[in-house]
Formats: sequence, C-alpha cells, structure tokens
Amino acid sequence: MFFSPFKEGNGCYFRYIMKEIYQHWKDCFFTETLLVGVLMLTLFISLKNRKKHTILRFFPIYTACLLTVYISGYIVMYSADLYSYSVSTFNFINYIDYLFILIELGILVHFFLSIIENRIVRRVLILLTILFIPYYFIESYGDKYFPRSISETTQSRVYTIESLILLFPCFAYFYELFKKPPVLNLKKEPAFWIITGWSFFATCTLPYSLLENYLRESHSSLMTELYSVFYIFYILLFIMIIKAYLCKKEFI
Repeated sequence: MFFSPFKEGNGCYFRYIMKEIYQHWKDCFFTETLLVGVLMLTLFISLKNRKKHTILRFFPIYTACLLTVYISGYIVMYSADLYSYSVSTFNFINYIDYLFILIELGILVHFFLSIIENRIVRRVLILLTILFIPYYFIESYGDKYFPRSISETTQSRVYTIESLILLFPCFAYFYELFKKPPVLNLKKEPAFWIITGWSFFATCTLPYSLLENYLRESHSSLMTELYSVFYIFYILLFIMIIKAYLCKKEFI
C-alpha cells in the first residue's frame, strides 16, 4: 500500500495542499488567480445576458470549459497524493486541457462563420477546421505518453496551429470592416470586441507559443513564471468578452 504522510489528518493535508496552491499562484505572480476570478465574473455576466446577443450564445460554454480546466487541476491536487501524480497513471487533467483546444476552436469558428460575409474566407475556414480535426487526433495518438496522458509539448504544438487558424478570420474581419462604409458604431458591436480581444491575445502570445517547447527544454524551471504571459492576455480577452456582453442590444 502506498504510504502518504497526509493520511495522518485531513487538516494537515488541507493546509499542505493550500500551501502548494498558494505557492503555485505566487510563482505565476497571481495572474492565474486573477484569471480564475475574471472567468467566474465572465460566466456570471454571460449567463445573465445569454439572450441579449445571439452571436454570443456559445460563449458561456467557452468560459465554463476554460474555468473547468483550472478548477479540475485544483481538485486533483487536493484529492490525490502528490507523490503518486505522474505520467505512469492516467492523467485526465491533460486530457481536459487538450480537449479544451478542440472546444475553443469549434466555438470560435462557429462565431466567425456567423460574422464573416466573404464566401471564400468562410470556405477556407471550414476547410482548415476539417483538416485540423484529424491532425488533432494524430498528434494525440502519436504522443509518447498516449494513452496515459498528452504531453505539454504536443499540447503546445497543437494549440499553436489552432491559434494560426483562428487568426486568419480575424484579419479577414478587419479587412471587411475597413471596406464597409463607416456607419457602424464599433463600440456597440459585440463582434468587434470579441475579435479585437482574440486578435490581440493570439498575436501577442504567438511568439511565446512558437518558443514554448524550446523554453521547456532549456528553462523548464521557469515555465510556471513564463506562462504568466498567457494568463495576462487571457484576462484581457475575457474582459473584452465581458464588454461584448454589456453592449446594448439594438432593435431594428
């Protein structure tokens, strides 16, 4: 039987886990803590205003799924012996994280298809999405830890491809926007805030995404600190999503 010092008392175990979680938050400069708070606020606002803007109807799911990624990590950290948490056991946390990539792609592609008017752009986006799906499963099947887990190296590579795919319709949207007569008040357009937020997020984190696997090999001890870059821009993205939900609904 595996010996765990935490079995001596639930109080000691709880204090130890909270200390580990606090240290993790501290290592990433509390950006993850702030992100979880922003996600909770976004989920509340999106559910409260879920009938306000039709094009945003799937964003509560998007927000809830990302929140699940972080909360599930804390639950596993609390409920499992840390010494037994390794790639030798089934790591469903990495699978949840990996699945989120596919969910994120599906929700954002659906959103872009409801916004983009150019038929060629729409068809290219659909084609890229269809091609991404087999690539997604090939990468997971070819992972060195499969089926026990999905390595962070594979997740980073697949996520980078997903970001590049989703940047394409962002550029197409802005191109269409500048071609139209200046009759829209962009501050009142939910789509503008969502696409601006995602464009800023993906563009600013892309250099890190491209270098992430190299940094993991050469500076593995700094990965928690370096990942704060993602947390910061995710926070900005979800603030933009909140702003989109707070746009006034215009009646025709």
